[in-house]
Amino acid sequence: MPRIVPELANLDSGGRRRGGSMDGQSNPVDSTRGVLVGVDSELHVLQLLEEQLTDQFGSTHEVVTFLSAELALEALYRHSRQGHSIVVVLAGLKLPGMAGDRLLEMVQDRFPGTLRVLLTEYSQLDTALYGITTAKIDRYLRKPWEPEDLALSMASLVTQHRLHCKNLELLDDLKTRNCELEEALRELAAAKKQSEGEFLMAIQSLATALEAKDPYTAGHSHRVAQFSVLIGRRLGLQEKELKDLHTVALLHDIGKIGIAATLLNKPGVLNQREFDTIRNHPTIGAHILAPISRMAPYILATKHHHERYDGHGYPDGLRGDQLPLSVWIMSVSDAFDAMTSTRPYRKAQPRAFAVNQMAKGRGTQFHPDCVDALLAILSEQTAATEQVGGK
Repeated sequence: MPRIVPELANLDSGGRRRGGSMDGQSNPVDSTRGVLVGVDSELHVLQLLEEQLTDQFGSTHEVVTFLSAELALEALYRHSRQGHSIVVVLAGLKLPGMAGDRLLEMVQDRFPGTLRVLLTEYSQLDTALYGITTAKIDRYLRKPWEPEDLALSMASLVTQHRLHCKNLELLDDLKTRNCELEEALRELAAAKKQSEGEFLMAIQSLATALEAKDPYTAGHSHRVAQFSVLIGRRLGLQEKELKDLHTVALLHDIGKIGIAATLLNKPGVLNQREFDTIRNHPTIGAHILAPISRMAPYILATKHHHERYDGHGYPDGLRGDQLPLSVWIMSVSDAFDAMTSTRPYRKAQPRAFAVNQMAKGRGTQFHPDCVDALLAILSEQTAATEQVGGK
């Protein structure tokens, strides 16, 4: 049964219902239940309102009523601080000290999410409509109301408030998950950066291991990597492509680890069997890299850096468009540095000789665009050196 107070003797001096659940002393509001608040200057209106709302929502909500806006606001502030969910405030237009539409404006400003209903008589309809427009009151209810009208209106408002609260919970959960996702992405980026650093260190170690086995090629892989990046940049490769090109250039001769050091460092002429063994190092390199998933992008260039542009190279006799530009870039860089480096069977060739050989191989052994880019780079380097020397 609702808490009906039929006598004015049951009101305190401020017009607040004695024994009501918002008097701060008795019948405390359950913080898990929503609060429905009624405010009107007429006692019989509050009695009808409390009776119907309690019948409809008593199992899920607390219903509290006040005869003045001042006491209603005081209670609203108190229960807001206590974390109670104030679902709907219904207020009559004529209240002592403060008009009902003004009270509902304050509720909107100070208790966001609380829905507001203006109780008005027929003669006050224009004022009610004005309040709906200016104060953004959710709806009005004309006194005396039909029980069905109040029931339908309140059912709709309570559902609307529940959905609003659910949306807020979902938004909070989404914000939390977004924060967790951002943190996870930061950790992933840090882990990726660390992984990339360790990956590059592993590549450097492989290149160093090769050079330790074949001292005549000391620095060769690094020089090939540097020239390859210069050529690639001149030919318009993107930064990611240049990064991959630099990496594979460091690895291109890794297959020589599988060849005996005595053969790699043999000063004399190789017989056919020895020559075939040396020529097998690109395939050995591809087999070394194959089990490592991170190495997959570098296997093709490692295996085919000794192919010729005209298709007469090894191991598979591929030509022209059968291989990506990055392979032909590395082929040019590798050949040029090999000619200008000392080997067990010969001394380093002069740069002019190597330039002439590269030009001769343009379009046959080497990709013409790659040769043109290399020669342009070498020309610029020579001019810069001469300019510095002339100062």
